Amino acid sequence: MVAAPAAGQDRPFDWSGFYIGGGAGYAWGGVNHTFSPGGSGFGPASMWSRDDIGGSFSNPTNFGLYGAHVGYLQQWDRLVGGIEGSFDLSDMNATTFNAFGELTPGTSYNNKLKWLATLTPRVGYAWNQFQFYAKAGVAMGRVASTLTADAVACLGLACSFSAEATHVGWTAGAGMAYALTSNWILGLEYDYYDLGLEKYGGQVTPDNSWNVAYQLQPRFSALRARVSYRFGAPPAPEPTAAVTAPTVAQPSWQGFYLGANVGYGWSSFAYRSIPDGSGNGGSSFGPGLFFPDAAGGNAFQAGSGGLYGLHAGFNQQWDNLVAGIDLTVSLSDLSAQTSNMFGTLASGGSSHTTSLKWLATLAPRVGMSWDRFLVFAKGGLAVGRLSSQLNSSSTIECFAGGFGALSTCSFYEERTHIGVVVGGGLQYQFTPNWSVGLEYNYMDFSTEQYGGTISPNTTWPLSYSVHPQIQTVTGRLTYRL
Repeated sequence: MVAAPAAGQDRPFDWSGFYIGGGAGYAWGGVNHTFSPGGSGFGPASMWSRDDIGGSFSNPTNFGLYGAHVGYLQQWDRLVGGIEGSFDLSDMNATTFNAFGELTPGTSYNNKLKWLATLTPRVGYAWNQFQFYAKAGVAMGRVASTLTADAVACLGLACSFSAEATHVGWTAGAGMAYALTSNWILGLEYDYYDLGLEKYGGQVTPDNSWNVAYQLQPRFSALRARVSYRFGAPPAPEPTAAVTAPTVAQPSWQGFYLGANVGYGWSSFAYRSIPDGSGNGGSSFGPGLFFPDAAGGNAFQAGSGGLYGLHAGFNQQWDNLVAGIDLTVSLSDLSAQTSNMFGTLASGGSSHTTSLKWLATLAPRVGMSWDRFLVFAKGGLAVGRLSSQLNSSSTIECFAGGFGALSTCSFYEERTHIGVVVGGGLQYQFTPNWSVGLEYNYMDFSTEQYGGTISPNTTWPLSYSVHPQIQTVTGRLTYRL
């Protein structure tokens, strides 16, 4: 007679738990460049693109990715679901020479992907120690772009333009994982990335009388090998326990949660334009349209407005200690407007308007619970999408194309700023699943460069930076799953 298996011997592998790991892979794809028709917005005599019709091309590339990932999985029978975050460095260095052959030779277009980050829910199907899964979510990447031209193309001086921007897009992929032991996991994964369209533009150096404006959209695929460490091994089978009297359940904060939040924010937007003599929206012999030409300028805007969004996360509880990770995504009507920030520079007034379009945070948090109350602190990553709009009512300084009809002019651009968030809050659990809370956060974001062509006047260059700092107070309603 065949002996029955020992208790727990035939139990299938359990994928539930937190995990961290690293990986390396190979990526291939391209960076799409798009130059719109701009009159004279691309430098002297169609230097990097045809002035009259613009143009587009893809800068092909292949490169390596090297990074880390962290996540959490929960298993129900053979179904496995969870969420994963990743961060990779890249050695992308793609260059195309003379992309538009009919133009002056000696031009180059270079792109570098400095880092890549993703946040993706994932779902899979497990066969004991094997798991096949699919994932999709948000992707962000920091891209540096450099355009160069030789002395022939640049009126006797070799010149260039360099800028960086954070792209926000999406990713989707699939993979296979194998549990080598109860803690160590090997994997192979394919992912596709579309990092979205971002505008680049500003002054050409050293000849700052010319500007340049174009858009980039990186799209690529990656195949990477992964190794992960899963915290905690499956517990040993529990012996049959004697029946005891039921105990009264204490309030618990453990588990996944999701909810809605509404709040109010106030901000400081720091504008800076370097002294360059002609790069502040006007001609080299004029006062500048939006910033002083000769001296540049620094100014601060104070703004305020509402925030409305959603949050989700996971808590782990050990007695009174509660730790976890929290994700928030909010739309915003926070904005600031300043008239004549540097006085009346040109004949007519000017305005600078800055708006926060959306805001997202991803932050570990730790707290202490007392019965139904939880007090916590948090700190982590913040991402915000800002728009900057400049308007001038000067018809003399804004004449179209340098010598066209008199007209007012404006400039508009959006940028994604990445920074840090620190904060804290108080939460009250009024049922076993529902809680309300109040939270304060302070966010300091990266300084990003704005600039390019003014509409409808494409002659005068414009280049400036914005540094946002934002504080928020939000109320939260949360449901624990």
